[in-house]
Amino acid sequence: ATCGACQRLRHPPRMADLVDTAAGCVGATACTLGGLPFDVAKARLQAGGAGHAYSGLADCLLTTARTEGALALYRGMVPALSSALAENSVGITVQ
Repeated sequence: ATCGACQRLRHPPRMADLVDTAAGCVGATACTLGGLPFDVAKARLQAGGAGHAYSGLADCLLTTARTEGALALYRGMVPALSSALAENSVGITVQ
């Protein structure tokens, strides 16, 4: 006799589980791509170093994009996206 949990592990994942996992990945990607520039700007505003005196969020975003390029607003994307993918894909699938 095997327990119910062991029997469930022998069956392939349901299509609904795969859809849930994909939805979690899409959501994580959208949130990371949309929110990371603001997180980078927040960190720069809080640090306030390197001779930069930003007048606000918009100034920080625009100055960074002009001087370092728009991709500078996505520094740290790999770790942020990795953790968000893991958290969202598992969290949404398990619920």
